[in-house]
Amino acid sequence: AVVSTQSTGDTSRENLDNLLPVVTDIFGDWNLQINETKTEFVHFRVADSNERRDDGTLIRGDEEWCSSKLLGSLMCTTKDINHRCTLGNVAFQTFKKVWIN
Repeated sequence: AVVSTQSTGDTSRENLDNLLPVVTDIFGDWNLQINETKTEFVHFRVADSNERRDDGTLIRGDEEWCSSKLLGSLMCTTKDINHRCTLGNVAFQTFKKVWIN
């Protein structure tokens, strides 16, 4: 579950923690369950195109949220596709002898 207080602009962790039980109750009314032990809080922020880390590397395209998962997929489409291609290559290499013969 992704919980945000975007409408008020308040994204403090304390407020998000307080919202989780409320959201869980509301979803429960719709027979949907939220596993609070698996819920992750992700801060979405897109870096400016020229914003850099202290070591000089660009942040854009490598923000922290890009490596977070939502329903089994990485939130960053580019990273998700690259990850799935890598997994496919590993699987192919594992069974290479079977495929070639």
